[in-house]
Amino acid sequence: TSLAFGQYLIDEGWTLPEISSALGITITSVNDIVPPQPDFSDELDLRPIWLAWQNFKQQYPAIYFETIFSAVRAVDPSRPLHQYAGMGAGDLSYYLPVFQSYDVELAFGAGGSTVAPSLQSIALQFGVPMQAEPSGVPPTHPDIAVTTFYKLAHGISSGDINIMWGRYFDSGNSETISGVEAATELLDSLPDVESLPVNCDIAIGLGMRSIINQSRSFMWIDWVNFNTYGYGSVLTSVIAGNANAGFVTEHFPQDLLDAWPAIVWLEAPLLANEDAERIADHIANGGKAILMGET
Repeated sequence: TSLAFGQYLIDEGWTLPEISSALGITITSVNDIVPPQPDFSDELDLRPIWLAWQNFKQQYPAIYFETIFSAVRAVDPSRPLHQYAGMGAGDLSYYLPVFQSYDVELAFGAGGSTVAPSLQSIALQFGVPMQAEPSGVPPTHPDIAVTTFYKLAHGISSGDINIMWGRYFDSGNSETISGVEAATELLDSLPDVESLPVNCDIAIGLGMRSIINQSRSFMWIDWVNFNTYGYGSVLTSVIAGNANAGFVTEHFPQDLLDAWPAIVWLEAPLLANEDAERIADHIANGGKAILMGET
């Protein structure tokens, strides 16, 4: 990762002396480059080197998934393919087009959490089916929770291809778990995300670049716990009020933004020029926007 980040900086026009100055260390070659250390404060971290690191990290999952999916599809073009992702890779809109291109289902944990509706809404708009592990959703027998996780990890009972990243599972233990049938039945009983409306009257706009920078995290659950720019509060309000609302991010393509009659943008003081232009074009094309805080 460090080497890839170093090459990214060089490709973006950084010189070794500039990188040395930004990192506060002596850099003599691209091999010496390391990621910057976070500045844990209550303010946005606007250091150019940190913004570059944030941009690099956001682009990396799409490259990773493209590499994996293309390799799998080269030898098995039709078998159902499920990739476990979603909660820890920042803005889904950067990599969901890769899922759609290779006909891959998005799978993720904490399906019963407050984060699920926003992930569900975003995946649906990109035409990517999603399967959420129903942790926290009754029945909560431990066998069911574990076997649901193993189903996603190993494809047991399905014969599909299931890809986990950043985790290790001992497949031998799956033979000793007694709840496989119960887990499969539970998964089949969950509401089908494709039956939900793609669009309704209003969307909640998430300024991902700002949320990730302010929280210093790519983990959605951290944004809930920190209530970064009100993300946790708005999720609670939408769920508690059973609101008919969807979710978008500032990186959405123009056609998906324009599909919404109105978007309420949570506070997003940090926007890339091209993202701000798409938001402006959404308004110029007849959409309504409510801007909160320092957006």
